[in-house]
Amino acid sequence: SALPPGLKETRKICGQCHGLPSPSQYHPAAWPSVVARMEGLIVKNNRIMPTAEEKAAILTYLQSGWNK
Repeated sequence: SALPPGLKETRKICGQCHGLPSPSQYHPAAWPSVVARMEGLIVKNNRIMPTAEEKAAILTYLQSGWNK
């Protein structure tokens, strides 16, 4: 079956530092600030920043509430 939108990007970017986050971990409205905080850690730890398109896809996935 097809992967949920944004799952591939979430695995690629978020998986640089930790396991796949569960979309149900935060309310959809909270995810943008969580992602912004993680971007600060990406910079601090010299990891690969998401492109604008990847960031949008990640937020789509995280805000979907989809949970495997």
